[in-house]
Amino acid sequence: MQTIYPITFLKKLLPILSVLLLALLFSPNKSLAEQKDTNFLDSEVSEWIESKDNISGFSMNLKQSSKGISTLSDSKIQIFHNDGNPITSNITDNKKMNLFAVLEYNIGNDAIRDYYFSEFDTEDLEKIKEETLVSYSEAAAETNVKARALAATNNYIRNYSWSFKNSGSSKVAAKITTSVELKRSSSKTDIDGKKGSVWNISSDSQLENKVLNPPFINWYTRLAVPYTNQKLLSWGPKDSSAKSASVSLSGLVPGVSWNFGISGFNIADLSSKSSKYGRWKMTKDITNIQPKKASMEPGIRSTNTKGNFGVELSHTYTRAGGQTHNTGTVSIFVPDR
Repeated sequence: MQTIYPITFLKKLLPILSVLLLALLFSPNKSLAEQKDTNFLDSEVSEWIESKDNISGFSMNLKQSSKGISTLSDSKIQIFHNDGNPITSNITDNKKMNLFAVLEYNIGNDAIRDYYFSEFDTEDLEKIKEETLVSYSEAAAETNVKARALAATNNYIRNYSWSFKNSGSSKVAAKITTSVELKRSSSKTDIDGKKGSVWNISSDSQLENKVLNPPFINWYTRLAVPYTNQKLLSWGPKDSSAKSASVSLSGLVPGVSWNFGISGFNIADLSSKSSKYGRWKMTKDITNIQPKKASMEPGIRSTNTKGNFGVELSHTYTRAGGQTHNTGTVSIFVPDR
């Protein structure tokens, strides 16, 4: 069993390394606005379409569609946006959640795409760029420090940010951010008599509770592979009421594992192998009266025998009194066979 480099240790190092990398990547003699102009390649669009057969993403009103992340040089970030207005898209089934920006960039061997969603009618594009510069530097720091524990031939990262409106006001009630890492461990494994691929999908999500009253009491997250040529092999974590939870992914190729902290919360495993999804419920314990933040790092292992590889991601959280917010289901597709 292979153990992944501890995520909690990395998080302690990332703020320091991020500052150093920002200083190296961006000239100290330029303003932040000038740095953004230098490092962002802007494309204004009103529509963004993705599917299992067309994973690069494209816009009907853009003269040149996305060329794909692999064509971008390091330190360049391609941003597709509608000047702070919503982009019409098919990548989520939640009609209340607007897509405001899609960003593509490379860091090392990782091809990264970021999505910014919000329940608001408009968003500040400059703030999105500033958040991206921070996450870019953190990802670069992690790439430089972390030994690649999953010996994969293809690495893809999809980052998501969802902002939720507070009922009856213009304030942000909560924000969920998720980073999904898709790594192909094998492309030539025998799967029920067919040659196929084995994928490990790890996710790192944080719920930030901006409005403490009423407090959120539980949070559901789901990773699914509902496609014909894919199977769910394993998932984690299992039920846990300790200070940490363990994920162990196994089957067909060498296993991988990692731990993450859940102090103040309990996790219930609601996954279904036959329905091909991993699903978890995090509930605050009685001593955690008004939690400001919560984190989950579940994962699944899946096989694929034909075509591009797909994963579905969704979150739902509930406040005391029954108020519920959800991201909707987001579909993720990466090249495979």
